Amino acid sequence: MNRRRFVATASSVAVLATSGCSRLSPSNSAPEHPGGSIYLSNTARSELTVTVSTVDYEPAKSLETTVPSGEHVVQPEFVSAAPGAAVTVAARIGDDGDRLPFEFLPAGGGDGSDAPPEYARLSIRNAVEASAEWTARPGT
Repeated sequence: MNRRRFVATASSVAVLATSGCSRLSPSNSAPEHPGGSIYLSNTARSELTVTVSTVDYEPAKSLETTVPSGEHVVQPEFVSAAPGAAVTVAARIGDDGDRLPFEFLPAGGGDGSDAPPEYARLSIRNAVEASAEWTARPGT
């Protein structure tokens, strides 16, 4: 009887430890940032100045920040919009690079859509070529 309890307890602990390490726990899958946020991630070897501004959005918004190498910067709730309304933002890396536009849904889909609010993530991989990519991620 004691051996069965020991085996059952050990099995339960092993399952919980494994699910926690492999991020199978429901608490780890929840969105981390509110809809409309801007997340800037710099994996380049040097710090970078990034400017993000809205395109055809009232009131106009702009964010200029320095993102250290290997770090990220988050601007919570940078923009807001009605459900189903898209907002376009454009990022410039450095002082004279081309603007990289991106459209996302800060309040999620509208008209019965179950699309969640989104935040915009800019991943910068290389400062020399200014290679960067926008993605929309589920927000809160």
